Amino acid sequence: MKILNAEQIRLMDTYTIQNEPISSLDLMERAASVCAHWILQHLPKNQAFLVYCGGGNNGGDGLAITRILSDNQLNCKAILLKSRGRLSPDNQANLDRLSEKYPNHILVVSNDDPVPSPDKGSIVIDAIFGTGLKGDLSGNELVATKQINASGCKVVSIDIPSGITSDKTTQFIKNNTVKANHTLTFQYLKPCLVMPENLQQIGQLLVLDIGLDARGLSQFEAEMELISIDLIRGMIKDRPTAGHKGEFGHATIMAGGTGKAGAGILAAKSCLRSGCGLISLIVPQSENVIFQSSVPEAMTICYGDNRPSISIPIKTTALAVGPGIGTSPTTKETLHRLIELWGKPLIADADALNILSESPELLDKLPNGSLLTPHVGEFERLIKKSTSNDFERLDEQKALSRMLNCIILLKGAFTKITTPEGRVWVNPTGNAGMAKGGSGDILTGLIAGLAARGHSIEDAAVIGAYLHGLAGDLCAQTLGMEAMHASDIIEAIPQAWQEITNQKL
Repeated sequence: MKILNAEQIRLMDTYTIQNEPISSLDLMERAASVCAHWILQHLPKNQAFLVYCGGGNNGGDGLAITRILSDNQLNCKAILLKSRGRLSPDNQANLDRLSEKYPNHILVVSNDDPVPSPDKGSIVIDAIFGTGLKGDLSGNELVATKQINASGCKVVSIDIPSGITSDKTTQFIKNNTVKANHTLTFQYLKPCLVMPENLQQIGQLLVLDIGLDARGLSQFEAEMELISIDLIRGMIKDRPTAGHKGEFGHATIMAGGTGKAGAGILAAKSCLRSGCGLISLIVPQSENVIFQSSVPEAMTICYGDNRPSISIPIKTTALAVGPGIGTSPTTKETLHRLIELWGKPLIADADALNILSESPELLDKLPNGSLLTPHVGEFERLIKKSTSNDFERLDEQKALSRMLNCIILLKGAFTKITTPEGRVWVNPTGNAGMAKGGSGDILTGLIAGLAARGHSIEDAAVIGAYLHGLAGDLCAQTLGMEAMHASDIIEAIPQAWQEITNQKL
């Protein structure tokens, strides 16, 4: 699914109107009907509905929803906040329709008029502003927003919660934006809907198909795309029935320094769930026994605690570095030699990223097409600055991908994967229960195994992020977000694979 900004959404609406063809008013009616159908299917019909409408097309949607819900015998009333001059033509048309059919179901509030508060127990539908908002809410729109948030009522926002802007941050004015329980967005996600800073305002997010003409996507290049299970199914490689272990790749992972062997063990165990045929671990000599006993399927290559001599198995098809390796001088020298020996795209995580952030000369030697998998703290160490919001952070991430000619996977809610060409993949899987030590090491192991298996680094990152998050979601369903831990995610990877491949044990 493409993620479209406000201007691209406007172009899609215009294309559909011109090429279906359909009038803008009828397209609004279609959108309102889809929203009303969801409301009728999912919300109690015996409660009062109060629809707050702005003067633009989002408000027009709200007026049409009021009429359709009233047609279905719901107790529904619209409050039209008339504070920005003239109404949009389609808003005015829907006001006329509602006033003619249900004159007692509409209250027009001018800027100097008091704004009614929702009664306790009613359901609020927020249709004040959608993607057309350019600045901050003000006047009676702002008063209504504050009253909605203070009411304790269940809130359904149409397209996006009012006050949030589609393409830029509003995190510094969160008290001036609607906090929704459900957001019903039209056809395509908008950038604001996949930014962690807005998740508390959005609530449950649903994408409703309103029949926009997909051919309109040819008008522009949409750089952001949501990863879907169908996309993943099209990426994963077949597993030949007669294949042997040598045909499924050899992943080599440098991981697990003194006191942090667990990170390497988690990476190795998740790599074993990726489908690759062979795994080698580059580990300190002092930690060799624990690796050999904890991951018997893996081979080990040891380097001395004070002697950074190293080798890479000749048949290695993917190299990952970083989980738990520490940042000692010996480790830094070993990593330096490993990058020079390998000379091809690799996967760098955790302490490898910390070493790279402290060693600009080593960062410059990173092979083109490599993958960096930082969390926010590691990312900010790489760019040598703090970022104030998710939109700024994404811009910095895209810039770093271009500068290093590398793929960057920034971990977190709605994990973003950026490419040097400017493409942005957004991962929808995963949950807050995964915010525990070891989760990132598991992702590194998965991606290393997928790359070893023959997927491109970019595809391995996309598949790995989705698979990792899906396994975490399965854990949350069975164990709960509080109780689940990193090793549980590894145990859920087989079930996640089954969901993706439609196979059952």
